[in-house]
Amino acid sequence: MLGANDQPQTGPDFIKRAEQIYSLGGSTDWAVLDALKAVAVDPGYAEGYWRLGIYLDKMRYYTSAVAAFDQAIKAKPLDERFYTWRAGVNEERENWDAALADADKAIAIDARYDNAYYWKAVVYCHKRQWALAAADSAKSIEFEPNDKDNWDKHHVAMKHLGKLDESIAALDECIRLNPKYLYYIERGEVHHANGDVGKAEADFAKAIELEPTSGWAYCSRGHLRLDQGDTAGALADLNKAVQLSRLSRWDYYPFAYYLRGLAKEKVGDPTAAADKDKAVMLWPGLPDWIRDEYDYMKPGRTLTQRTTVLKPALPPLSEKVSPLAKQIVEAGKALAAKGDLEQAVATYNRALQIAPRYAEAYVHRGLARMRLKKTEEAEQDFAEALQINPGLKPTLDEERTKANKEISAK
Repeated sequence: MLGANDQPQTGPDFIKRAEQIYSLGGSTDWAVLDALKAVAVDPGYAEGYWRLGIYLDKMRYYTSAVAAFDQAIKAKPLDERFYTWRAGVNEERENWDAALADADKAIAIDARYDNAYYWKAVVYCHKRQWALAAADSAKSIEFEPNDKDNWDKHHVAMKHLGKLDESIAALDECIRLNPKYLYYIERGEVHHANGDVGKAEADFAKAIELEPTSGWAYCSRGHLRLDQGDTAGALADLNKAVQLSRLSRWDYYPFAYYLRGLAKEKVGDPTAAADKDKAVMLWPGLPDWIRDEYDYMKPGRTLTQRTTVLKPALPPLSEKVSPLAKQIVEAGKALAAKGDLEQAVATYNRALQIAPRYAEAYVHRGLARMRLKKTEEAEQDFAEALQINPGLKPTLDEERTKANKEISAK
């Protein structure tokens, strides 16, 4: 460790100090500054560029992080770590093909590098290609069986393939390696799907013991109790879930409202419809989320195992947009105005998860992608916006003209 009076002189010295700052929870800004000094002193220092990319990734400056990893690879093209870190940033940017290509390059350098297989599994999970995700997560476990993230990704793939016993076994390993409350919730949900009510109850109780403020845990236990006919117990849990989920899992917040609406219907509570309306107002894409998130539930096992169960109970998706989605788009516009286009796109992505028919969100994401020179993706966004709301065409044409002038002027 550098002493209080020691001044870094070389690239490795600056990185050593940056790592001290970073590992002790200090300001990432200071770590970035030291990493920049490291590569200024030694422009060929691959480790310096790599650490710089890690710090920038932590700060969500994804474009700059990729540029730093590019320099690390240029300086040392046969280091598999650099490719997997760039794969991770490309995954954050939803640039799936680039992430897979980087992971494959890492595997070409070291066929036993578990982190490369892990990132391939992550991307295949995003693409919902579960068999490929299962194969790559199995490889990551083969080469590093003591990494909880490898097991967690294997659980996700096995769950969606309907191999629930294998999913539970993977979660057992996650809990062995890191007994945090999230894994107990996930295992409880798979036990629920597998029909083992006692084990599901025990896992949810353990999760709540470990993290009493987890709205997700109460929501999942309420879901289980509702399926088991324990309406009073379900209502108690779902009331708690509504109270807590707003502060943690935004996706489980509308789901808790929807489930509470179902529970209230069972006891003749006249506010049941208001809860279900609130769920859709918060997140019009809720039925699709449930279809994707709970596709592993067996028929007849749960009230929410298929979207076809949900859709008749939910009002039709309307053009009304959640106020939260509007706020998120405004935040994205502010980021774009400052030139932080990658982060603006990520922000619009979140808005569209909440409100998948929000035409203006597609327009603004398309404009950001235009400025990032992602022409094909931008055109897809504009087409989607006009399909939802053809009346936006004059405004869209004006904004595209303005964006083209800005791009040409650079």
